[in-house]
Amino acid sequence: MRIDPELGGASIVLIGSLNPSIYNPDWLYRGGAITDAELADSEVNVIHPELTQFRAATFAIKVDHTRFQVETTQAPWVSILDLITKVFGEILVHTPLTAVGINRTVHFGVGAEETRDKIGRMLAPLEPWGSFGHCIDQSSSPARSGLLNITMRENWESDGFKGNRNVTVQPSSKITGGSGIFMNVNYHAELVNVERDGAFPIVSFANENFEAALQRAEEVIDQIMSLREGVK
Repeated sequence: MRIDPELGGASIVLIGSLNPSIYNPDWLYRGGAITDAELADSEVNVIHPELTQFRAATFAIKVDHTRFQVETTQAPWVSILDLITKVFGEILVHTPLTAVGINRTVHFGVGAEETRDKIGRMLAPLEPWGSFGHCIDQSSSPARSGLLNITMRENWESDGFKGNRNVTVQPSSKITGGSGIFMNVNYHAELVNVERDGAFPIVSFANENFEAALQRAEEVIDQIMSLREGVK
């Protein structure tokens, strides 16, 4: 059953050799990567040879020498794919990119802090922890004890790329009342042959796999979110 989270977003991270200071709103506008409205709405935090960081109405960009990140909290998520395709598939085609990450994040409520903790126990049972697990179960502190962070990884290798899918579950810091769960699903891919230069292999991979990566992310998010229906 499809469940809508209270908060969520998507991002694309590119790894390569980058010049942070060129990625400013004016430059993106002149290259046709953002619109008049996005330029007018942009708010720059920093533009520096070491780091650029700014946001517009529907996305935020952060760039350092090795990492380009664009994120959005507004669907359709494909808008960030269109942006990186314009920048690195048409303008900066010779930028050496070696890896890409496609990420989906959500915060969702489960109704009560006790329900959140029971889901935590399902994902990380206390029994294998022996006396430490017993201490967690019997803790008298007002602050809840239990699962703080868990990450599961699936590794893969295919067609000149290798990578992994990482699913992280944590208590949410944004859902009030201690009743929220945060999830991040990261689909990471990197070139096996890093001697291939230019942006084309990574941009092509992102375009070919973006929708499928997000669909698989939604499936595992729905699976974890559905656990609240079985908690008594």
